[in-house]
Amino acid sequence: TIVKLMILRFIFIVLFLVSFGSVSMGGVGDVYLCEVGQNLVIDKETKDNSERAKRIFKISEGSNFVILSGGEFSSVRLKLKKYFEENDYFLASDEDGDYTLIFNLPRLNLIYNTSTTFKIITADCSKP
Repeated sequence: TIVKLMILRFIFIVLFLVSFGSVSMGGVGDVYLCEVGQNLVIDKETKDNSERAKRIFKISEGSNFVILSGGEFSSVRLKLKKYFEENDYFLASDEDGDYTLIFNLPRLNLIYNTSTTFKIITADCSKP
């Protein structure tokens, strides 16, 4: 089951990467308000999936990290792991590997994966 989840996670990451445009990331200290376009949640125990309410949250940029706050996030700090120059997007994740963020602001895709929940969030962001 773990292998299937990792394969599923990889497939979603690849699909999300293909959807990115060529808008570059903003500067350190920039703050964006993000409106959720899709919020799909899969309960791994019951195999139930549902579309959650669309919410607004905030993303703040640091020199080597981003912070998600507001909405369903209570100050989630993600470290910037890699910049893919050929496609102009960034990859960030938390220490536990629960959150994987693929973004090229103003567009972002977030994958949240724990032992009980798999969540995919897409959002469009803009400066307030």
